[in-house]
Amino acid sequence: MEGSPGYGMEDMDDDMMGDPMDMEYGQEQDGMEYGDEQNEYGAENEDEEEIDFSADPQFQGMPPLDKMRKVRREIIKTINEIREKFSNPHLQPDIQAHKAANDYAEFLLQHEDQEDEAVKKEIFEKHFVIGEHKVLQGIAYLEEDIVSDNPTKKDEFMDAHGLLLELQYELGQLTSKDYTHVGIGFAANTQKVKVVELLSTQQLINTHLGQTEDGAVEVRGHVIKPKEVGLYAASICPGTNVNKQISIIGPAGIEYDKETGAYTVTLKTQGMENLFFSQDEPKFLELWVQTKQVEKIKYGAEAQPDERVNTKHLHLSARLPMDYYPDPRVIIED
Repeated sequence: MEGSPGYGMEDMDDDMMGDPMDMEYGQEQDGMEYGDEQNEYGAENEDEEEIDFSADPQFQGMPPLDKMRKVRREIIKTINEIREKFSNPHLQPDIQAHKAANDYAEFLLQHEDQEDEAVKKEIFEKHFVIGEHKVLQGIAYLEEDIVSDNPTKKDEFMDAHGLLLELQYELGQLTSKDYTHVGIGFAANTQKVKVVELLSTQQLINTHLGQTEDGAVEVRGHVIKPKEVGLYAASICPGTNVNKQISIIGPAGIEYDKETGAYTVTLKTQGMENLFFSQDEPKFLELWVQTKQVEKIKYGAEAQPDERVNTKHLHLSARLPMDYYPDPRVIIED
């Protein structure tokens, strides 16, 4: 997978951070307008063949890959290429927000693009999405009597996304340094396609979720602003009851670099079954942070090994599905 610039820029002066609104609307950059590439959207991989993972024994038990994953990656790539021009960090994909964006896109398609906060809240709760999100929606109309031979309608959805890059407000939101993550959803009917992009500001960037050789759950990532936020705990809960923690670890199970914010969390889950890819009872990893006196948190061997962690006094910063991340099949694709 492509690397992304780190969020080590919080101490940089604001006037050193680029802002696309400093440019006149429609102004060209590097000889081309926003969204223009050497080829049209998606053209470079138009004939790309799908890899069949179904017969590979190492991937048995894993759910099918999302058919829209490549379109999402292409959309995020176009956003981040523009963000790079202003020295702004890359947006990170938000897996649960992808699912919520799909449902909300379908709702908006059926209700003349009229947003509904109550419906959005219900959808977010259904998919266990936390935090506030800015909603952007793009539309592309389908040509009559032309049927796309691409089941993902990649070109059409890229056109809908391209609309957002042509609108001053939407472009400003997509390239704002205030946002860290994005969830992208799709919906289509016989007349048009819709893309919904959910922008959020989060405290953590998680780069790995997997299982160690001895059966423990391991998650790696970094705190975006380590001077202001300290990772304090990680827990696993079932989707049927997110208030029930079947495993939890505090600072004693966290390796943490206070300067860079990099962390490795290890939850001792040996013997627990159906933690990953559970279809009957999906489970989630939750990460909890503290925002006061973060410099006093002791980690690893310096922490109290028998501390009873109480998350009521902590802030829930991230909730991830208990699936391998990044998906090893996607790494092979890339």
